[in-house]
Parts: sequence; structure tokens; C-alpha cells
Amino acid sequence: QVVMTVLMCALLGSLTGFLFFNFSPAKVFMGDCGSLFLGFTIASSSVLCAVKSSTLIGLALPVLALGIPIFDTLFSMLRRFVERRSVFAPDSKHFHHKLLDLGLGQRHAVIAVYVMTLLVAGLGVLMIFTHNPGSLVVFFCVLLVIILVFRIVGSVRLRKTIEGLQRRYAITRQVQEERRNFNEAILYFDQATTFDQWWQAVCIGAEYLNFVWISIGYTDTDGIVNTSIWRRADSKLDLSKVAVLTIPVSGQKSAEPMEIEVAIAVDSSLESVGRRVALFSRLIEERYLASQYRNNVGSGQTSM
Repeated sequence: QVVMTVLMCALLGSLTGFLFFNFSPAKVFMGDCGSLFLGFTIASSSVLCAVKSSTLIGLALPVLALGIPIFDTLFSMLRRFVERRSVFAPDSKHFHHKLLDLGLGQRHAVIAVYVMTLLVAGLGVLMIFTHNPGSLVVFFCVLLVIILVFRIVGSVRLRKTIEGLQRRYAITRQVQEERRNFNEAILYFDQATTFDQWWQAVCIGAEYLNFVWISIGYTDTDGIVNTSIWRRADSKLDLSKVAVLTIPVSGQKSAEPMEIEVAIAVDSSLESVGRRVALFSRLIEERYLASQYRNNVGSGQTSM
């Protein structure tokens, strides 16, 4: 494949010149255009080589040669996914950051990446001299070497990753349950046409969202200050694990403002408390009744 050989030699020469000026202290840096061009060139050349040779060798060798950046990207995405961050968010836990944390200087970190890349690519070349079963064994052994290197420098922690995935799954299930409870509570608010019915819907919503108590202070159309209180009847909680917040509700222009005090059990996390407060606030704001209904309800307490 003369054309492919010439193309790869030209690419090798240009990259060698680039790396000379890119070595620390760097004078030039590669941008997105350069990296995307290199990725496209390597990917397309791998496909062309796979036509003339073993598919495994043609596709696996470039993967091994780019093993460090590929696995660094994969582990970064996994790490951000576990931390519930955007996979495109920046951080300082990349492979080269971990090398710097180990005490290496900028130049030594770069040289370490060079050596690892040469080692992995050199081991990958062994696939050329082995048959297909042996090539597969070499490929997976080199992959294990790459993962082991990332494990040594601290870029990936298996136990921590598994725990993070389990925690993310638990949080996702909890969010889905809170969303279901929110949707159930909306049905009662939609049926409310009087303030009495609205207050009952508020109590049901508090029950669904696992509140301990709620208290609403308001002024009716006659100018009388009223207070309505709901408490969970079977509540036997440690008050030191209860979050108490006050939610101001302005309502419509014709309605007097009121305040809702809510107490929420911190049964799982403060994040869960924040989500439930946000959902409850949404119920109140989106389905707030005007003040003309308030003369239909008196002060008192309600338990469920």
C-alpha cells in the first residue's frame, strides 16, 4: 500500500515537527481543527488497512497507540457521570494531572506519557506476528496494562466507581419516586375550587412528599388572621433531623400574601429535602387560589 505508506510518513514528519515545538515549554499548541483532522486521518487509514490485513490488527493497533488519551477520555466521562456532572465539564483529574500530583514535573509527565504510548504501541505490534486467537490475547493483555497504569496513578478507583454508580442509581430512583408523588398531588390540586379543597390538597401533597408538618398563616377577606396547621399523625422523628423552612407566597394580585412554614424529615439527604421543597413550592405557586375563597375556611389543625 504505497499511498498509505506515503501518507503515514508525511503525517509522522509533520507530527514530529509539531511535537518538537510542543514540548514543554511549548511554543505552539494543537487546537480542535488539528486534533479532529488527526482523528479522522487515523480512523480512515485504519479502515483502509483493515481491508488488506486482519480486521482486528488494522483496527486494534490505532486503538492501542491512542490508548492513553482514549482511556483518559472514557474514565473522565465515567467519573463525571458518577459525580452527576456534565461529561463536558472540566476537572483536574486527568491522567497528566495525576502524574503531576505524584510529584512529576511538566516535562517528566510528558515523557512518561510518551514512554507509556511507545510501550503500549510496541506491545500491540506483537499482534502482527501472531494468529487471530493470539492477537486477541495480546490485545486484551495490553488493555489490562493500560487500565493498570491508570489505576496506579489514581485516575480510576474501581470500588469508588461502583459505589458512585450505586449511589447515582439510588438517587435516580428517589427522584423518580418524588416525581410520581408530585404528579399524584397535582390531581388533587386540579380538583380544588374552594380554599377548603385547596387546603386539603396542600395536606395531601405534604403527605406524599413526606413532610412532618406545615403551617399556613393568611388574612381572609374579612381581615381576620387565620392559621391552618397540618401534622403527620404518626410522626415520631428526631427533631434534630428535621429541616424547617418558610416559603413566602405572593399569589395573584388580588390576593393577600401568605407564608407557609414546612418541616421536612431529613431521612436521606439535604439534596432530597431541597427537591421536595422545590416540588411543593411549584404546587403552591402554580395552583394558588385567590383570596375570595379564604372566607370558606377557619383556623384549626388537620392531621393525616
